[in-house]
Amino acid sequence: MLLNASMLRSLYVNHRKSIQFIASEAGVSRTCVTNAMKLHGIDRRRRGPVPETEADCSCLDPLTPDGAYLLGVIWSDGNLRQDLREVRVSMADRDVIEYLTQLICPEKSPKEIPARQPTHQTQYQWSSCDRTFISRLVQFGLHPAKSSTLTAPEDVPESLRSHFVRGFIDGDGSWYLGSGGYRTLRLSVVSASQWFMETLRSWLPVEGKNINRHSGGAVWVMEFAEKDAIRIGNWIYSTNHFGMDRKRQKYREGCRLFIDRMLERADCSKWSRVMTEFTRAN
Repeated sequence: MLLNASMLRSLYVNHRKSIQFIASEAGVSRTCVTNAMKLHGIDRRRRGPVPETEADCSCLDPLTPDGAYLLGVIWSDGNLRQDLREVRVSMADRDVIEYLTQLICPEKSPKEIPARQPTHQTQYQWSSCDRTFISRLVQFGLHPAKSSTLTAPEDVPESLRSHFVRGFIDGDGSWYLGSGGYRTLRLSVVSASQWFMETLRSWLPVEGKNINRHSGGAVWVMEFAEKDAIRIGNWIYSTNHFGMDRKRQKYREGCRLFIDRMLERADCSKWSRVMTEFTRAN
């Protein structure tokens, strides 16, 4: 294969092939390819993933319920490279990763990362290198190494905050049933950023919840007992928009146990409003 300007521009610039790929196809060394590129005035790309152009940013501009949910997931489990060239989300729940892929890059497939240890779970990963998409995330406030310096995204209207919180809980929240005979529904939300937790607390439809540092000292935690947990669940699940199935089902299980217990006590009037909201949301 002749390393002329036309061939190099076609493979390297137009088709985004790597120098290693071109060298293998031409049967020459990488040095030969780089020297030929210098001779023909073809600038090299920076190292790292090849920038993509297929990401659909329509859910972020203007912001939609799906876009707010996407921000919530990225704010919890997302990772932005230091050079701002790639953003990725990894988690064990495939349904969320498939949803993000269909929302932003429908022609791609989620990446499966096999478990390295028998006790670990298989992880699924979604990523994008689209510069326009990443630039929009940065405008909302995303930055590399965000864990302890995270702040709430800017310009999320009040009408869309429940969708953002649903996405964040799908990443860094946990619905669970307390120990003991009643097995009451609980919600725990964690973050390494106290600033973010302060804003998140102000967004929630409940008041007066303390933000506590976890015993290990690395993260901040908000925990909600049954009444507040149900009100938050009614708020984030009040529409038919997507949410992680595993966590939604755990929330529903806790609500059903609560309703059964209230029926047994014949105390339905006290909780009629909460039960009505639950029925409407589920």
